[in-house]
Amino acid sequence: MQKIKKGERYIVTYRGKPVALVLPFPNEQAEDMVPRAYQEA
Repeated sequence: MQKIKKGERYIVTYRGKPVALVLPFPNEQAEDMVPRAYQEA
């Protein structure tokens, strides 16, 4: 996670095929992605 926070990206694979990309959020968008309580959703 420290490397991701510094800007590195990683590809997650399943049986040798890419299925996801892990990359850091831009700081200005991070607050928009904070989970809300169930009642608020």
